[in-house]
Formats: sequence, structure tokens, C-alpha cells
Amino acid sequence: MPGCYGVLHVVAAVKRWQLDSCSPLQSPHQGVLISHRILITDLVKLFLASSFIFLTQCIYAQTFKHGLLLGGGTGNLSGVSYRATNPVNEDYKFVSGSSNYKCNATTGYKFRYSPSDSRLFYDVDLQAGLRIANLNVHYYTMNETVMDGVIHINDFIFCNASLGLTANFKITKNLYAGAGIEPIWRFYELGEYSDQPFDMTLVAKLGYELKHFDIAIVCKKGMFNVMESDRIEKGKLNDLQLQLFIPF
Repeated sequence: MPGCYGVLHVVAAVKRWQLDSCSPLQSPHQGVLISHRILITDLVKLFLASSFIFLTQCIYAQTFKHGLLLGGGTGNLSGVSYRATNPVNEDYKFVSGSSNYKCNATTGYKFRYSPSDSRLFYDVDLQAGLRIANLNVHYYTMNETVMDGVIHINDFIFCNASLGLTANFKITKNLYAGAGIEPIWRFYELGEYSDQPFDMTLVAKLGYELKHFDIAIVCKKGMFNVMESDRIEKGKLNDLQLQLFIPF
């Protein structure tokens, strides 16, 4: 019962946040900026509320596991579009471009909570890792005497920290499926610079529990434009990982 009261308090708090965020804008010239801030704030509030609900339920969990979490794989970039001109010289016009996701790797720590008499269990994942991708953009310029072109080739590396929350359902004794969210914060990067350091990803996974470890296929769908830079107008990062959980 105390867990239920905690959840009710969180739901009431979320409703109050929603009412507060719907207040009228003070300046029509700042509408886009204020709306963007409201969106980020609401997502953070929702994430904190979800975290509190998970932790409230964990107090009454029958089984608690924790241990090393390792992951790696590849992914793709979606919705990528490129700048029409070269940022160094606007006489050079865009011809073609490609962005290829090379690989990702993460390491971290997992906390797993299993309520009694239920097929549901919950994972809290603290992770740090990197994503590596490649950018190729071709520009050209033409005048009366010469036609010349330039190809911009660059690898970029994003170093990230994240906190993932997933709810999982046991299909059989060992096989399970899960879904959740994972906010990702980019704290360092090399190569192509991006102005958006924060992403919110939707997570889906399919896993299997063995005697001494747990293995899962995890898909992460990026929701924010994290690829905006001098040469890219927009783009989202999506991960496909194989994760290994080793309880201690």
C-alpha cells in the first residue's frame, strides 16, 4: 500500500506540471524558443516521475540483481539532410552526400528489480559509451573557365552518458521482451560538431536469461535532431546493440 500511495503522489505531481507548462506565452517573438524549452522540461519531468515510480516499486521487490552491463553494435542515421552550400565558401553548392553509422559501444551497470508473483520486472541501466559515424559531402562550383569540386570527408565520434529505464515481461521462464526510454547526453565529441547534446531514445529489447548471465538484442530509436552541424541540417541516430548483463 505505501508503494501505491507513492505512485498516486507522482501522478498528481505530473498533472500539476502539465497545467503549469500550458500557461500562455508572454512574447510572440519567443514562441518557438519557449515551446522548445517547455518540451525539454516536460520530458525531463516525465523521466523523473517514471524513475520515482520504478524506485517506489523496487522497495517492495522480491528479487534484486545488479552487475556489469556491456553492449556493442551498429545502427543507422534517419532523416538526414545536408546544407545547400559549403560553410567555408558559399560559391560551392551541394551535389551529393552520405552519412554512414559505423559502430557503437557501451559499458555500465544494471540494476534489476523483480516484484513478487509477477511476470513483470524492471531494469535501470547506467551507461557510458561512444558512437562512430562517417560523413561524406560533395560540393562543386562553376565559372566561365573552370569547374571545380570539393569533397568533405570526416569521421565523427560522440561520447555519451545515459540512464535507461525499461519495463520487461517474461514470455517464458527465460525469454522476455521489454520497452522503455533512455535519455542520452553527449559530453564530448570529435569531428563534425553538433549543437544538440541531448537525445531521448525509445528502447525495445528481446532478451534471454541464462544461469550466469543475460543476453539481449536492444533497439534504440532517437527522437531528437542530434546531427545538426555546419554541413548537416538535421539527422537522428538509431542504435542496434547486443547487450550482455553479468550479475555479481
